[in-house]
Amino acid sequence: MQAPIPVPITFETDEDLLTNNGERAVALLAEYLRLKRPAGITLSGHADARGSDGYNMRLSLKRLKAIERYLRAAGYSGALSLVPRGKREPYRGIDRRHLPLRE
Repeated sequence: MQAPIPVPITFETDEDLLTNNGERAVALLAEYLRLKRPAGITLSGHADARGSDGYNMRLSLKRLKAIERYLRAAGYSGALSLVPRGKREPYRGIDRRHLPLRE
């Protein structure tokens, strides 16, 4: 099992529309998938504390489906598992406090 690769793909507030940074991130993910050609990947979607659990789960899934459409259009044909997390598991990113510095 390969370690998770955190790629924060950001969206406009309350939308499934990618931000400019989100567009760059999903393009980088698509390029990575083109180069590595994994048989399948898992995408998890997170939200912040605003909104109800149900709303955030639906929004997380909508956003995951937007990423799925992008990756399919970019040519990725592997298996995609979409796992909405809503606000129950907020995105934490990479904890850089314990990573060694490059010299």
